[in-house]
Amino acid sequence: RAVALSGASGPCVSDAGLPFGAGTSGTLMVPAGTMKSPSGVGYYVFTLNVTSAAGGSPLKSSAATKVWPTDGALHQVAIFNSGDSNFVPNVKRTLASTVTGAVGAVAYQWTTVEGDVDVTLIQYTLTPATTDTLVIKPGVLTGGHAYTIRLTATAGGKQAFDQVSFVVKKQPRGGTLYISPASGTATSTSFGLEARAWEPGEDGALPLEYQFEYRAPVTNSPIVILVPFSQSSDAVSLLPPPTSGGSWQLRLRVRNAVGAETLQTECNGVMGTCSVPVATPSYVNASHFMAETTATVVTDVTTMLSSGSNVAAQNYINLLLQTLHSLPTQSPNGGRRLLALTVDQVAAAAYKCGTLLPLLAATLPSNLAADPEALSLAQGAASGLALVYTVAEETNDDCTPHASTMLSTILAYISANPLAEADATVLTGTSAALSGMMASIEVLYNEGIVTQARAQTAMADALAKLALLKPVVGFGLAVGEAVQTVESTKIATDTQ
Repeated sequence: RAVALSGASGPCVSDAGLPFGAGTSGTLMVPAGTMKSPSGVGYYVFTLNVTSAAGGSPLKSSAATKVWPTDGALHQVAIFNSGDSNFVPNVKRTLASTVTGAVGAVAYQWTTVEGDVDVTLIQYTLTPATTDTLVIKPGVLTGGHAYTIRLTATAGGKQAFDQVSFVVKKQPRGGTLYISPASGTATSTSFGLEARAWEPGEDGALPLEYQFEYRAPVTNSPIVILVPFSQSSDAVSLLPPPTSGGSWQLRLRVRNAVGAETLQTECNGVMGTCSVPVATPSYVNASHFMAETTATVVTDVTTMLSSGSNVAAQNYINLLLQTLHSLPTQSPNGGRRLLALTVDQVAAAAYKCGTLLPLLAATLPSNLAADPEALSLAQGAASGLALVYTVAEETNDDCTPHASTMLSTILAYISANPLAEADATVLTGTSAALSGMMASIEVLYNEGIVTQARAQTAMADALAKLALLKPVVGFGLAVGEAVQTVESTKIATDTQ
């Protein structure tokens, strides 16, 4: 068959004595049957020489390639890009392949031909470089850089390859995050959040979208979304009591029209992490807090849901849950670690399972994948469930059906969505919720609040959901991050 090569120095001579391999055009056609067999020549080197007189002085450059002739048919390799045609740094990239016409077993090897980093190294991938599919972690590719990735397939003693070349889209740049005030009190201070002077990075990649987040100042702590992606560059939000260190780390994520994102972790022109001190509210105790908020939370959340602000409703419910856990109980001993349930624990269970969890369940659509804020809703719901079950003794059986339905919805979304499958907040929240749900069932059974049959049914449901979660591996959120398995701490539980 004829092979098209770009230029040559030569000429070469075929077995039949026909010259080939010379020309002055941009494309060189090598006629079928002109190359010698492998027994007569190891390989050919084709060189393209380019000369330009532009600007008045001659310029020269050259490029060369090797071609190895082979006897008989050669198998064909094809690489397919699974996903959006835009390559962006913040999304994992899957390159799949097919090999046709191979004789015997096929050995695969991915290599980086061009790029600022060898993306096929194990610390940058979620799959080995010796399989038919290569999955590159988010955060590995660099915006504005060109890459060429090759797959070589060896079968029957012969090698064939295919390769893909692409340029990674540039992320937004140049802007800042501004927070006002710089400190405040949980549940009462309204913090102003503003993204200033951001540019798209990639030409024409407008409009920009902005997402405001926070996390505890602890390594690998989960990320909580305050305001999901929207074109609004400013927002106002409350913050819950800090879980560690008396402050929250606030962050801004900016996304352009091609999907490339930039994460901003500094604010107010200060170098370093954006740390916002937040004081615990001045409620007397948990009972006082529950009495004050029970009367208003249903109205507040219902208003948010009716306006389509489901993520805001989740944030408000989760803020109340975190505030509850930060306050002292009314009784001197608290009762939180006693097996026998106290009045405070019973009251907290009624507040969580009778008031807050039904509202949280209402924020989660049954067809989660179809919602444009699906990932944010999955994060908020999983985090909220984990907060509900933080203390098993502060739950009752009213929680169980709501939690079961929500977990089914989240797990279905995880199984169908690569972003959720790689999201640490969704996975850790779901795992913690399942663990807490099983601990709650144990407490309720041991206290004689539910029957043995009820406990067995609920525990079987939780274990079935755990079985769906266990195969999910590899967060892949940062370069060099180790692959890890997400499992509950209560895999085996005696329901008898």
